Amino acid sequence: SGGMPEIIKNDVNGYVIRVRDAEPLAERCVRLLTDEPLRRRLGDTGQQMVKEHFTVDRMVADHLAVYQQCLA
Repeated sequence: SGGMPEIIKNDVNGYVIRVRDAEPLAERCVRLLTDEPLRRRLGDTGQQMVKEHFTVDRMVADHLAVYQQCLA
């Protein structure tokens, strides 16, 4: 919900589940608890995404770009 679908890519680095949709949430939780290769794949993909998009250097550069656009 909220901003998560912009960060979480369904079945790539996690799951996007609609708010108040308990059945799919429970199914995904059980699947994650019982499928170690899936947990590793989602975790590894998520870590790689964070390393690529959410480093301090990347976030500083993105903020500076916004400030420069505002000042232009």
